[in-house]
Amino acid sequence: NLYNWAEPILHPELPELIRIVKRRRVRCNMSSNLNLLRNPEGIFAANPDWFRISLSGFTQETYGRTHAGGKIEKVKENMRRLSEAKRTVGNRSTRIEVYYHKYRNNLHEVEPMRAYAQSLGFEFRETWAYLMPVEKAIQAAEGTLSEPDRSFVEKEFALPIVDAIQAARKFRSQPCRLLSDQIVLDLQGNLILCCGVYDFKKNGLGSFLKMTPA
Repeated sequence: NLYNWAEPILHPELPELIRIVKRRRVRCNMSSNLNLLRNPEGIFAANPDWFRISLSGFTQETYGRTHAGGKIEKVKENMRRLSEAKRTVGNRSTRIEVYYHKYRNNLHEVEPMRAYAQSLGFEFRETWAYLMPVEKAIQAAEGTLSEPDRSFVEKEFALPIVDAIQAARKFRSQPCRLLSDQIVLDLQGNLILCCGVYDFKKNGLGSFLKMTPA
């Protein structure tokens, strides 16, 4: 997965990174907010297995509330470019998925975005938004979440955060598959505690290439 709390398309050598992964016969996945699209033909020529577009609305009024600073018309334009690039290079294997984050305020725009995504030949999935990163989830559980964050989740999330935490407590003894099945590196190659944390300085474990197996 060439992403984790960062935007992979910002990397000027992204197609080559994809080729490096594929040469090792490892599945290569990507996720982007698609406010930027650089060299889509190069990306699809490198043949990633899976490309996700994460978004939360169909109009700017809705999208801008939960993707601060993002421009949904630019995203939709880039979705069109992405579809054209995939067709131009003859890529028939990369799956493109639109992943719609559902909040209370954007449910009326799920179907317009679904129709638009499918008209471009993309898959469409929807999910209820949840609180990330882990640091904020811990703050919510401990009652120390900042007032702006608390107000936002209470207003925008479908399930009140207190109820969500209470519902999750019954699963507290179950292991996290993401923690046990993968390693996480930041953009500088440092090993990070897990994919759900954001404070890399606090949760970083050092340079992965300088480590030896335990």
